Amino acid sequence: MFYCAKNVGTLGGVLAKVVDSEHLEPRPRMFQVFRNAGYSFEAAIADLVDNSVDAKARTVLIRFVRTNDKVKQLLVLDDGHGMDEAGLKEAMTFGSTQEYDEDALGLYGVGLKSASLSSADVLTVVSRSKSAPGRTFGRQWTAKGAGEDGWMVNLLDEEGCSLDLDSIETTDLDFSKSGTLVQWDEVMDFGKASSTGVNKYLGRQAKDLSQHLGMHFHRLIENKTVRILVDSFNSETKKAGPSTVIKAIDPFGYPKSGHKEYPKEFFLKGHDLGELRVQAHIWPKLKTRPLEYKLDGVNGRQGLYFYRNDRLLHGGGWANERETEPHSSLARAIIDLPKEWESTIRVIFNKSGVITPVSFSQALTLAEAKTGARWREYLKDAEEVYRKKKPLPPRLYYPVNFGIPHEVVQELKNNVGFLEAKGVAVTWSNFLKDDFFKVEREKKTLMINQKYRAQILGGRLENEFDAPLLKTLLYLLMEPHFRSKPDKNDLEFIEGIQEALKKALL
Repeated sequence: MFYCAKNVGTLGGVLAKVVDSEHLEPRPRMFQVFRNAGYSFEAAIADLVDNSVDAKARTVLIRFVRTNDKVKQLLVLDDGHGMDEAGLKEAMTFGSTQEYDEDALGLYGVGLKSASLSSADVLTVVSRSKSAPGRTFGRQWTAKGAGEDGWMVNLLDEEGCSLDLDSIETTDLDFSKSGTLVQWDEVMDFGKASSTGVNKYLGRQAKDLSQHLGMHFHRLIENKTVRILVDSFNSETKKAGPSTVIKAIDPFGYPKSGHKEYPKEFFLKGHDLGELRVQAHIWPKLKTRPLEYKLDGVNGRQGLYFYRNDRLLHGGGWANERETEPHSSLARAIIDLPKEWESTIRVIFNKSGVITPVSFSQALTLAEAKTGARWREYLKDAEEVYRKKKPLPPRLYYPVNFGIPHEVVQELKNNVGFLEAKGVAVTWSNFLKDDFFKVEREKKTLMINQKYRAQILGGRLENEFDAPLLKTLLYLLMEPHFRSKPDKNDLEFIEGIQEALKKALL
């Protein structure tokens, strides 16, 4: 059980009384806090997709506008319910007072602005809504306007905004009645295209976005809440490139559980918050690791995966409960963050993860399943699956079709298995030399020198199945040499066996 700290006490032991209050406007330099929010390029775009999902968009199109030798703009278009003038003003306000629905992905009212202006110098938003038919509204933030000019946002004319929205060439979505365009200009990341080349840069971006968005929105993609596309548009040729459809990448999308008792639910107790469910999974140990295991290029993303309203916030790590290590790499656990826990497990404002209190790691250690199983048992089970060596498939032998008794051949077939191939004959033969045996690889024949037959049989009658022990052991020893032509080492090995067997007969 863990507790939330409450700030109580006095300043220097003196009870100070509030006598008045005053309103302090933020200084323009406060903008730099949002400007340097620490977004990756993919995470910033994901924050824009959050807004589209909250607007009930069915389709989101991420478009790179290019020329033959430059990438000029990024557009994020959706067919959601859009915004009227008041709604757009609220959306463009830093620290919006908008009340979010319980199932919304938005949290603090800064995502659109901080994500955009941490990536680009100019953010333009154009939107139309069914609540304001026939009208299209636009506003624009610039780094200079928000910084040097003191939170000054540009208002755009309706006619130009309408033309801008209607001029978008796409068959992937219809925003004739409602929808939103988010446009980035002077994007910092686009400078990389100058060194790598536009086509290579766009190819890498399509891959990186597919991995990042496919993982963080995998549940919403799987349940068909939203469809996300990425394409490019050449402003010189007026042609769009092919669309990449973002596919779901489920970090728990293994073909079969690595342990028969998992997934298993553990429950973590919090003071006055009820139980927090932690669904523990163990990946199977696979020779070829799929994308769902490797995720966004990081192999073995073990640990806790925090979701909020089906959107992945954070994947990996153990919230200071333990260090990551190779033996735990198959262990992953899901935590769907309930509303009542958000004041304790806090979502980082750019949705790059969560912050857990110090006491969370101890509470996780004490988590139990309804069966009484403890958290430590789960970690031990995951390590055992990792350490367990997968049994090698049995090596199949060439079958025997002559010279060894049928019942012995049947036992070999049942226990070592036979290839679907021409069988090996084990026979006696007269040799010109005193070799003990010969391997005729092409004829699939193992011959034993007739010279030694009487001595080996010791007075027993000769027949085609005689000396079964010798023939069986010699067959098992020499069988690999029917598979490929013997090299120098093989020939030396065979010669050594020859001499040893002849010495054994003396």
